[in-house]
Amino acid sequence: INVSNAASYPVAGTCSQDSDTVSVTIDGAGVTSTPATPTCSSGAFTFNVDASSIGDGTSISIVATITDDGALYPSVSDTGSLTKDVAAPSAPTVTSVDGDTSVPYETNDLTPAVILAAENGSTVTMTGWTCLPTPVTGGAVTCTPDSNLSVGANTAPAPTIVDAAGNSVTGSTFDIDVQNPLAITLTTPGVINVSNAA
Repeated sequence: INVSNAASYPVAGTCSQDSDTVSVTIDGAGVTSTPATPTCSSGAFTFNVDASSIGDGTSISIVATITDDGALYPSVSDTGSLTKDVAAPSAPTVTSVDGDTSVPYETNDLTPAVILAAENGSTVTMTGWTCLPTPVTGGAVTCTPDSNLSVGANTAPAPTIVDAAGNSVTGSTFDIDVQNPLAITLTTPGVINVSNAA
């Protein structure tokens, strides 16, 4: 359960008696469902529940119960567990660009390596760039442009982070100043002789 689906979390499963009522509790609490009275249909059930009032945590108990509408048989339940995390991750922040740790970031590399601090287990993306590793390990990710930057001022796209639960945050754009890359071409006479030796 994440911030995008907490108010309408999908629940599904199989059941044995069509038209009987299915209900769910999460973390021991009843939850509002849509439709309001879910039923078993064609051996299955599917509906959404409002889990926004349930606290964050791991191994949260979820119990589905089917009740015989004719009251001929006792109710039957099945238990599972889920994780709820609606906390947004921190936005990725630039720690260095080709080793330059201060703004404005300067480099003479047309495809500089940008290191971003990011939450472990998350995925970081930048439009037109490749960011690795995925998922993030060691609290950092390295992003490089898929094509050469221009010499001069460049604005890098804002990085987006999606944590393991699916919560996402987009950071800020940042500027990279690419200096003229160092280049040298050696041209020499083909032969050293008496006339050019000195």
